[in-house]
Amino acid sequence: MMKKIKYIFFIILITSCQGEKKERNIEDSPVSIILSHKQIQKADIKTDSISRRLFSPTFRCNGYFSIHPNKLATVTAPINGFVKKMFYNTGDYVKKGALLAVLRHQDYIKIQKDYIEAKNQVDYYIEDFKRQGELSLEHAASIKKMQRAKTDYWANEARLRALKAQMEFIGIDAEKVEKEGFTTTINIYAPISGYITRVEGNIGKFVDSYTFIYEIADINELLLSFEIPVYLYYNVYKNMPVMFSLPDTGNALSGAIIKGIGQIFNTETNTVGIIAQPDSVNKALRPGMNVEVIIDLKDKLLPSLPDEAIMKLNNNSFIFVKDNNNFIRVPVKTGSTNNGYTEIKDIPEEIENADIVVSGIQYLNKMLNNL
Repeated sequence: MMKKIKYIFFIILITSCQGEKKERNIEDSPVSIILSHKQIQKADIKTDSISRRLFSPTFRCNGYFSIHPNKLATVTAPINGFVKKMFYNTGDYVKKGALLAVLRHQDYIKIQKDYIEAKNQVDYYIEDFKRQGELSLEHAASIKKMQRAKTDYWANEARLRALKAQMEFIGIDAEKVEKEGFTTTINIYAPISGYITRVEGNIGKFVDSYTFIYEIADINELLLSFEIPVYLYYNVYKNMPVMFSLPDTGNALSGAIIKGIGQIFNTETNTVGIIAQPDSVNKALRPGMNVEVIIDLKDKLLPSLPDEAIMKLNNNSFIFVKDNNNFIRVPVKTGSTNNGYTEIKDIPEEIENADIVVSGIQYLNKMLNNL
């Protein structure tokens, strides 16, 4: 053990002496100090070794509130037209079925005209079909005419149904047209209840089925969207509980349940997307708000030391290794923390069973800085 500790001290000493030192910092200061027995007692220095302890590690990442596709609606024109009226603006709340806009176009008249013509021809084709059927009983030559009349009847019937379906699709009531006449306008209604988030229409603007007029978002059922590293992919599962917090709520945590796990990895970020459903949604929350997501992973036995044994300086972590009365400051890589203990990663074999100072490290560091 003595030879191993001296070897560590030699390597650290060589490293700390390389290059010019313009100003003294933690890397440039001495890494070893010898204390008397009296000093050790005065500093109340106690030691322990690195040991494996049960950790319940947590993973933290940034996420945001998103909307389920069924709760986000893009409102477009079912047919070409010019905007005649707009009734809502960004931020307004609308109920499903509310009148959003009115469009106008002369082509609407042609559809209605074709429908009425096809409707009026129904009786003619029915009577012609009957007449040709009666004649075919007496004259064999009339069978061909009867078949033609039958074909014409069904062709007109198909045309009539198609025109009626087309009128219903764009919002024109066929029965109303039959009773009240043609209309040059169609109405656009809200497909869902929610808030208007985008408006692209204005009076006189030409719109088609590729141009959206409004966007509506129902924010009553928000989702959590976040990404985790690929190496954690098999540590999460559907219906797994997670926690999240808002940036301005301090330590207040809320719960959520994982509902969707991405099946394609992002090769650029080496992550995979996760969707979770919050247990409850505060009315003050909005899509796009950032959150911190906290995932409790499976328990693991990890090598660790008490938090008090680790000194953090300039974004680096150090421990003190005791070799008789000699105390050596050694840099270490730390990981997760749990119940007052910190994981020690990539432990050099030379210090795996060494005596590590767990009490009095501030005194040792102060003594080093005074050298």
